Amino acid sequence: MVMSTAAFALNPPADLTVAVSGTDVVLRWQAVAGATEYNVYKETAEITDVNMLFPFATTNVLTYTDNTGAGNQFYYVVTAVVPAGDLTGTINDTSNTAAAGVLVYASLQGNPSVFGLAYTDVNGNYLIEALPIGTYDVCVYKVNRPVATSTAAITNGGVLNWSYTWPVFARTLLPLTISGNLTNDQVYELTGPTSVVAGTSLNIEEGTTINGSSSIAGDSVNVLTFLEVEATDGVNPNGVMNVNGTKYKPVVFTSGRLTGTPRDGDWGGLIISGDAQNNRGRVAVGEGNTGPFGNALVDAQNNQSSGTAQYFRLEYGGYRFTPVNELNSVCFQAVGSGTDYHHFQSFGGQDDGVEFFGGTNSIHHVVIQNTGDDGFDWTDGWVGRAWNVVVYTRGQFSDKAIEADNLEADNNALPRANGWLSNFTLVGHQGSPAAATDLMNPRRGTMFSWFNFIVTLGGAGGIDMDNSATASAGAGGLTRFDNSLFWDNGAAATEVIDASTGAGIGDGHFRCEDAEWDNTNGVPAGGMTLNGHILAAPTGWTQNISNFRGTGFVGTNATTVIADPMLVNPTAYDARPNVGSPALNASNAASAATLAGYNLPYAGYLGAFSSPTDNWHVGWSR
Repeated sequence: MVMSTAAFALNPPADLTVAVSGTDVVLRWQAVAGATEYNVYKETAEITDVNMLFPFATTNVLTYTDNTGAGNQFYYVVTAVVPAGDLTGTINDTSNTAAAGVLVYASLQGNPSVFGLAYTDVNGNYLIEALPIGTYDVCVYKVNRPVATSTAAITNGGVLNWSYTWPVFARTLLPLTISGNLTNDQVYELTGPTSVVAGTSLNIEEGTTINGSSSIAGDSVNVLTFLEVEATDGVNPNGVMNVNGTKYKPVVFTSGRLTGTPRDGDWGGLIISGDAQNNRGRVAVGEGNTGPFGNALVDAQNNQSSGTAQYFRLEYGGYRFTPVNELNSVCFQAVGSGTDYHHFQSFGGQDDGVEFFGGTNSIHHVVIQNTGDDGFDWTDGWVGRAWNVVVYTRGQFSDKAIEADNLEADNNALPRANGWLSNFTLVGHQGSPAAATDLMNPRRGTMFSWFNFIVTLGGAGGIDMDNSATASAGAGGLTRFDNSLFWDNGAAATEVIDASTGAGIGDGHFRCEDAEWDNTNGVPAGGMTLNGHILAAPTGWTQNISNFRGTGFVGTNATTVIADPMLVNPTAYDARPNVGSPALNASNAASAATLAGYNLPYAGYLGAFSSPTDNWHVGWSR
């Protein structure tokens, strides 16, 4: 008996074609991973239910020729024969008693789109059925903690018994300054504001769990905790932290709440401070009384490394002292470009998911989900890159997916912020009063060059650009927003503004305020609306996206389209595009030469995912 199981993800033969060659009928189809042969079924009437026991023919190639007399009509179905077996066993806890509700996950080596999973029942038993033959990476999770990884070989018709008993994990309280190594045979707990001080380094082993404060009574956090990697004075060595998670054994930073459900703001989060450029100069105290960080010299420490971090998850972080003093889940404060963070998730949190305060570092392959404010945020002159990022602003208090500033106090401060981004998928919470905002809000003098975006379900709209300094800084194509797709943003349209958008679909994709747009055309200040709906083009212009490009703030923007991206299930946090999506049409994507000009990797698709089976986020994210 098992609590639950899920079948592996395996595509059927695709693109079946039928052609007549003389008196023959020639069938062709695409290969299926793991298939050893293919069955061909043939009927004289349209096939609605195939009798799998009696194929008309069997072949081990991707074509079949039926020598059929001319003038007759037949119907065909092709299925793949994939040898398979089962994985079963029992999971016990540290006291050698049955562990219920443990997730067992198996992923085929070399093809992670083929996977299976099951939860153990009250007796600790699990069963994953019909796994295609091959060698699998198997991982065991308990309360999102990766406990073990192994490999398992599945044979045709075989049943592999793989059982596991957890080791005993020590519980270790961390001092307020830490260095050295944290290993995955222990569960660590922060006891207060904790630092990797300048001149020291911290290495965290794969599969390690670090809890925030466990001193939580009811709704009150009695001891505020966070983990900061410290900057230095720009001369001596800074602090360095290396997070060495792996795909199926991530490092997890999470709430230390001992009873009840973890909540956003249970602990402070992760702060990385450096000595790279910042248009506020050397900042004595950052948000949440962290810091100091940054410097006034543009090139002084721009290549500085604060460490590498991969395959980790940060949950329930952020903490709000006041409306203007708050900790983010993951915060980069003037961090240098030698710092390498990728494949990580920011889950929940009371403030932003990821925020940059100046600096020159870049990130990629990031999942940002249900933040308490904005998803991806920058200010203070950040100049960096990011790619393959998915942001879900679907939490109760989520605001914008991207909020981008240069500097609030001086919109033209130098060095000017300039974010180069590609392959972002932004999913809003359309219809929720708490999320009735635009998904993107570049403002306060920032520059930006964005490519290969999918922008959908924005509560108020897709993008809202503010402040004249933002428009003037990007004049002449210095700011760009090209090769992107918008769909169903804003309130449902009562009029069809763009021919590709049907009535009842949100048509509020773009707007500008504060006289950013083309003054030559006499468009007045204020949001461009019609009947309360934000337009895809200004009032009085031909109502299509091509003429809206004339406003200039989106740079050249010769390729942006309004079309359904056909995402698998964006409201259930699956923003991968289905087969046939315009997001998978390489002609809609930015060219390799264009992206190389911004030091961004080429991707012949829009959004964060390359296909419905693209699983770069699987195994380490929630």
